[in-house]
Amino acid sequence: MLTLRRATILFVLLFMQVMASPVFAQGAGEEEEGKSWVLAYIYVVLLVSLGVMVVGFGTNRENEEARKKERKEALEKEERLKKLEGGH
Repeated sequence: MLTLRRATILFVLLFMQVMASPVFAQGAGEEEEGKSWVLAYIYVVLLVSLGVMVVGFGTNRENEEARKKERKEALEKEERLKKLEGGH
């Protein structure tokens, strides 16, 4: 299943490829008079944004720990009920 994180990463990678293609396709002798650094800045901003998104997205760890705690409590309740039923 395509999650939001994977879709965003895929979109950013495709966008970077499309933006960088004309720069890499240009030959060494075909330089324009005034160099344009716009594509380089866009590329850097997208890479930094991608890095921040990857690091900043929350993990499922907190939910996993809460589920483990709930399971443990449920098992303890079950054991107490069995002890009470067996004691009568």
